[in-house]
Amino acid sequence: MTTFVLLLAATCVSPDGRNAISFEGGERPVWCATRDGKPVTAACDFGLRFARDPEMRALDVVSERTRRVDATWHDRFGGNWEVRDNANETTVLFRERDGLRRTVGVVMRAYDEGVAFRHLVPEQPGMANFAVAGERTTFRFKGDPLAWYAAYDSHQTSQEGEFLHRSLRSLGPGRFAQLPAVVETPAGFAAICEANLAQWPGAFLTVSAAQKPADCTAFEVALSPAPVDAFGGVAGGSAPACSPWRVLVLADDAIGLVRNKSIVPNLNPPPEGGDAAFDWVKPGASSWDWWYNSNNDLCTSNTMAQIDFAAEMGWPYHTIDAAWYGRPAGAPGLAFEPRPGYDLPAILAHAARRNVGLLLWVHWKLLEANGVEETFAKFERWGVKGVKIDFLNRQDALMVGWCEKTCRIAAKHRLLVNFHGAFHPTGMNRTWPNQITREGVRGNEISKWEIPSDALNPATLVFTRFLAGPGDYTPGGFGNVHARDFVSQIDRGHLYGDMSSAGAAQKIYAEEIGTRAHALALCVALDSPLMTLCDCPERYRGAAGIDLLRRLPTTWRRTVPLAGEIGSHYAVAREAFDGRVYLAAQTVSARALTFDLGFLGGGEWRYEGVADDPELTPREAKAVRRLSGVAQAKDRLSLEMVDEGGALVVFTKK
Repeated sequence: MTTFVLLLAATCVSPDGRNAISFEGGERPVWCATRDGKPVTAACDFGLRFARDPEMRALDVVSERTRRVDATWHDRFGGNWEVRDNANETTVLFRERDGLRRTVGVVMRAYDEGVAFRHLVPEQPGMANFAVAGERTTFRFKGDPLAWYAAYDSHQTSQEGEFLHRSLRSLGPGRFAQLPAVVETPAGFAAICEANLAQWPGAFLTVSAAQKPADCTAFEVALSPAPVDAFGGVAGGSAPACSPWRVLVLADDAIGLVRNKSIVPNLNPPPEGGDAAFDWVKPGASSWDWWYNSNNDLCTSNTMAQIDFAAEMGWPYHTIDAAWYGRPAGAPGLAFEPRPGYDLPAILAHAARRNVGLLLWVHWKLLEANGVEETFAKFERWGVKGVKIDFLNRQDALMVGWCEKTCRIAAKHRLLVNFHGAFHPTGMNRTWPNQITREGVRGNEISKWEIPSDALNPATLVFTRFLAGPGDYTPGGFGNVHARDFVSQIDRGHLYGDMSSAGAAQKIYAEEIGTRAHALALCVALDSPLMTLCDCPERYRGAAGIDLLRRLPTTWRRTVPLAGEIGSHYAVAREAFDGRVYLAAQTVSARALTFDLGFLGGGEWRYEGVADDPELTPREAKAVRRLSGVAQAKDRLSLEMVDEGGALVVFTKK
C-alpha cells in the first residue's frame, strides 16, 4: 500500500537566512514565522472554509516542492527603477485525513524583506466549482502586543481612518482593522498586508472576545461579504484556484519597513502584454479644483486658469472634480455630459493646446449605470486622459472584480484610473499600471471639515498605509497653520457644495496643519505616481517655496529612506529620472537632523531648498528659511525643524 504522507511540516527560509515561515499539518494545522530564530508569530491557524461542505480539519502533508525565485524588473511608477524579486518558495499539498479526502495546498515564500503565503485549491474531482465561506487564517502573537492600525465598524467603508497606536485586543469584537496593520514583536516590526487581490474579497482583521491560548492574541482574517449573494459564500471559484497572498513585511525597525515594502508589488503578476502595453501611461503632478473651495466656484474660466497654471508649473495633468456634470453627482439617471454653462469642449481644447491632460471625476454607480465601456469610449473621443472614480466604499469580491474590469476597459481606451473611496492597495498597480494611484487613505481633505491629528497622520501613514502602495493624499496646501490655530473650513463658515453666486464668492479656503516646509516635504515623501496638488493658483503663484514644485517628479529612479519612527518623523532621499535628487523631511515635534550626503553621486551638486525658520516659523507657519549652496557626497547637511515642520531640498548636478 502506498502512503502519501511524506512529512509533518515544511519550512521556507529567506535567501539571507533571517526570515522563515513554516507550515505543519495534523489535527490542528498551523503556520508560524520567525526572524533571526526569534518568533514573530505564535502558532497561527490557516485554511479555507468551504460553504457547502464540512469544514476541513485534520490534514496530512502529501507533497512538497521547492524552487528559487530570482528576477529583476523595472518599475517606471514606483520608488526604485530596478526591483529585485528574490525569494525561496515552497509549495505544500495537504489532504484530509478523513471525510471527503479533499486536497488543498499552500505556497509560501520567504524574502529578505518578509514572508508570504497563499492558499491553493488544486484541480480534483468535486471541486470544479466551489464557494468559499471564509478563511481560518490568523496572525497570532504572544501576549497583547502594541500595533498601529485603523479601525472601522463595518465592512463598507472608504478606509480613510486614522492609524492609531494601541494593543491588538483594544480593537474589540465586532470591529475591523484595515490592512496594513503594523505589529510590534520581540523580533521586530511586522506589517500585515495582502497582495495580488483578484476575484476574491479584500481582508480586514478582527479580534474575537475569547482568545486561545489565553496568553496570545490573534488577528483573524475577515473576508468582506458581497451585498448580494452571488457566490453562495463570500467568493466562488473553479479549481485550480488560489487566494491572495497573506504577507508579513518584516524589519528590525520602522524605517526598515519602508525599505522592505517591495514585497507587495513583487507578489503581483506583471502587466498583461508586458510593460510595452502600458508605455502610454505618463506619471506626473496634477492641479485640482476641489480641495480649497469644494468646486463652489467651478466654472469654465477658473478651470482654464488652473490649466494655464499647471502648464506654467510643468505639471502634466489637471483633475476636474465632481460638479462638472451636475449634482447630486451620484443621482440615478444622470448622464456624463457637462452641466449647462460649463464649456467642457472648450476646456478640453484649451488643455490640449497647453499640453495638459484632463482627468474627470465620476461616481462609480453612475459609471456602471451609464456603461463603463460606453463611457470610456466617449471620454477617449473627447480627449480625456483619465478618470477619478469615487465612493466605492467596498472590498467584497464583486467590487474587487469590478475594479479589475474597469482597469482593463480603461487600458483599452488609454485612460488612467484613480480610485477614491477605495480599499487598501494590494499591488494592483503593477499588473495594471494605468491604475496609477488610489485613495483608501486619510488624506488632506479631512482638514476641510474636522481637526486632523496635526502632523501625526502623515508621519504615521509612511510606515503603515503607504507600505501597501501609492496613495492619493493630495498634499501641498499653502494655507499653512499650526495646530493651535487651526479651524476647519466648515467651522469658519464655508458652505460646502454651494454653487450659488454666494457660495462662489465666499473664498473661505481650506487650511492645512503644518508649516510651509512640511507641506512641501509631503509632496516628495509620499508615494503617488499621480501626485494631486491641492491648492489654487492664487495661493501658489509667487508664494515661498513654490519653485520647488516646478516640474515636480512623482516617480523615482532610486529611493533611500534615511531616518524615521512611526508617528514621529520621516526623512528620505529620492533620485528623479532627470538626475535631480530630492531630500524631504517631515516631523511632528521639533528636531534637528543631520544627514550624510552619500546618496549623491560623484562631483559637485548645487542645492536649493526650504526649511523651517527657527525664529519665525514657530509663530508663522508659512515662514521658511531658504537654503542654497554647493555640496558633495562626502558632506553633511543639517536641517532644523519646528513642531509640525519639515524641509525640502533639491540637488542638481553642476
